[in-house]
Amino acid sequence: MSPRISIKTKQPVCPGQQGFTLVELLVTLVITGFIMSAVYGVYFSTIHAAKSEEQRVDLQQNQRFAIDLLMAQLRHAGYNKWETKGSDRPTIVAVGADYIYFTADFQGCLEDLSPTQCLTQGKKDVAGEFPDGEVDDNGEHLFFCIYTDATGDKQLGYISTNGDNNGNGTLEQSDYDDNIADIDADGDGYADAGHTHGHQPVADIEELEFFYTLKDGSTVFPPTAIVAGTPPDPDDIRSVEIAVLSRTDEEDPRYEHPATLSYTSPSGATWDNNGAGYSDGRRRNLMTSIVRLRNMGLN
Repeated sequence: MSPRISIKTKQPVCPGQQGFTLVELLVTLVITGFIMSAVYGVYFSTIHAAKSEEQRVDLQQNQRFAIDLLMAQLRHAGYNKWETKGSDRPTIVAVGADYIYFTADFQGCLEDLSPTQCLTQGKKDVAGEFPDGEVDDNGEHLFFCIYTDATGDKQLGYISTNGDNNGNGTLEQSDYDDNIADIDADGDGYADAGHTHGHQPVADIEELEFFYTLKDGSTVFPPTAIVAGTPPDPDDIRSVEIAVLSRTDEEDPRYEHPATLSYTSPSGATWDNNGAGYSDGRRRNLMTSIVRLRNMGLN
């Protein structure tokens, strides 16, 4: 009787799973590619949206700070605790369409004394923190303007001085005239271009306008400079409407203004990049606010 020969075949570890074919692998790779492309697109779209939102927030916050700064400083115009009389009392000295020059009595006495007492008691000092009845101390002559620098960019300018332009230690009418000429030499009502007017407290301010209301309720937008002693007298100004046009610091390659986009200021002036429109990738926003000059017209 012949012996029986038994042949055993090796069974797969995982019955029923024979691996992937090349076609299946290729299909999987294609599907994975589509999914990753979608994820990649969503990711970059989210990054762009976040960047755009950050630019909008920065634009609004920067603009609000500029408006708040201008309003806070303008409320000091004409501050005159001791009701000083005369041509050198605190007041608005000169204004233009895009600049304003005013004075306020902030300091000059070491103690809270009347101007006469401060002088006779030897308390008059440039380091004094109390008003001394004069506007010849540091920070008592203030200027705000918008100007075009040497590179062609517009900047917000701010100057704070003691008003002594010629440096002889005495505040004279010629100092006021020279201070005005430093801003608007040709008297056209606009800050002169091509040089720096003080320092830049807020960046990316593209346009600035001051629209004035006088004590009789009439409004005035100066086609030429308005200076003390010539009608309408800047001393008669009671409120100022401020208009600020701001832009984002960086361009957004996916954002573009319509080529014909322009802005209209409170005076009716058109801001349109000198007729070229704003067609770059920077977002812009126009903000206006009215500040009532609480210290003007009190004495």
